[in-house]
Amino acid sequence: MLPILHRRSFLASAAAALARRHVPLSALGTPVGKLNRIGIELYAVRGAMKANPEKTLEALAKIGYTDVELL
Repeated sequence: MLPILHRRSFLASAAAALARRHVPLSALGTPVGKLNRIGIELYAVRGAMKANPEKTLEALAKIGYTDVELL
């Protein structure tokens, strides 16, 4: 069963979404720029890890991932 969405809640959400499209990220306090580190959960590549863990980790490093999460 879907939750009930009232008109006022919908209009507030829609207005916020539209306003967000026109506000730069820097105004929201979100840092803009290049990340120093980026990671991936190994669950996302579990099939490849079962087949060949070393090759999978090498491929992830070539893509640019610097950190992995095991669980």
